[in-house]
Amino acid sequence: MIDLDTTDDVSAITLDLGPFSVTEMMLDSIGVELIEMLGTIEPPVVIIDLSPTHHLGSKAVSILVNAWRTTRGRKGRLAFCRLNPYSREVLRTLHLDRHWEVYETREDAVAAMRGSAAKASANTPGVDTPHANAPEAGGEEV
Repeated sequence: MIDLDTTDDVSAITLDLGPFSVTEMMLDSIGVELIEMLGTIEPPVVIIDLSPTHHLGSKAVSILVNAWRTTRGRKGRLAFCRLNPYSREVLRTLHLDRHWEVYETREDAVAAMRGSAAKASANTPGVDTPHANAPEAGGEEV
């Protein structure tokens, strides 16, 4: 349920975490596989496309939080795109939209992430800046 596509210096991962397509046990292995993948992507500038995911349960949210922490730990940048309205509401309810970059389309996400690759490779401060709608969220822990 993970598909990796690298274009220029931005990697896009299409991820299906929905309960209608994967079981709880599958979610565990998807989470491990995703973290391993994020640990090897160079530069660590990644978009997670959630278009196949129709429902974000607590385990799926946990996987996304771990992905975000892993990427930040590598001085990288992570964004999400193509969330359905329900998934957007889950992020909004949990206030994760204040910490994470979320884009309507993959193209918007790629355009926003370009240029971050050089910063991520050089471990330049400011790579993990929050979404524009979250002016004070940059240093907070989720």
